[in-house]
Amino acid sequence: MGKQQFTVILLPDEDGYQVVFPHYPDCITSGATVDEALKNAREAVELHMEGLAELGADPVAPNVRVDHVVVGEIEADIPDVLLNRKPSVGQSA
Repeated sequence: MGKQQFTVILLPDEDGYQVVFPHYPDCITSGATVDEALKNAREAVELHMEGLAELGADPVAPNVRVDHVVVGEIEADIPDVLLNRKPSVGQSA
């Protein structure tokens, strides 16, 4: 077995942190703390890689680790029916 570094993104949620692998969107995990999320990430990606190896998938891409991640914020128009807004005082749901 060889070693490979992977970039992961931890997104805070109501249960702790969701872990996203930018190069492997089907590989997901989470953890209550940062340390737990990273531990679970290692286990998840190792299992994912074992599954890919069994399927005869292509080798790991050389860019699965990046030196930095840029996080931005955008504003987009969303149909009202998809927005999760609580009704204002005096309005019915």
